[in-house]
Amino acid sequence: VARNPDDIPGAFSGTCAFRVRNGAIRSSADATSAPVTTFSSLSASGQLTNGVLSNNDLLLTGDTVSATGRGAMHLGKQTLDYRLNISLPRVPDIPGHYYGSLDKPERTVNAARAITGTLTNIGSGVLHLLEGAVSTPLRLMRP
Repeated sequence: VARNPDDIPGAFSGTCAFRVRNGAIRSSADATSAPVTTFSSLSASGQLTNGVLSNNDLLLTGDTVSATGRGAMHLGKQTLDYRLNISLPRVPDIPGHYYGSLDKPERTVNAARAITGTLTNIGSGVLHLLEGAVSTPLRLMRP
């Protein structure tokens, strides 16, 4: 039971799911100059228990990038701990980790499994795409 407004996120429980087909994600909030990456499908479902949203089936598919993800978001503490596996054509899978504050999450990417030159050329665009792919649904679910 929420006793004051700050307790409300911790009182949430339930399930959620979304699916977006034939969409696009901007790599930043600057709508005038940010590159756009299109995708064929972005979907996820989750279980919300006492203000903690857990998900293990995020799936992004597109012509140039695909990704799977799993993790948790704590609504009351406004924190995130989310792992991604990024797949690009002809490049080994790249594991990534988003964590920390929902307002400004940190990220680490294990690029050792990818070809350095390839990652240098396309990695920043993919990271921005995935940042959008993760943050867009999270912004929709924020209180």
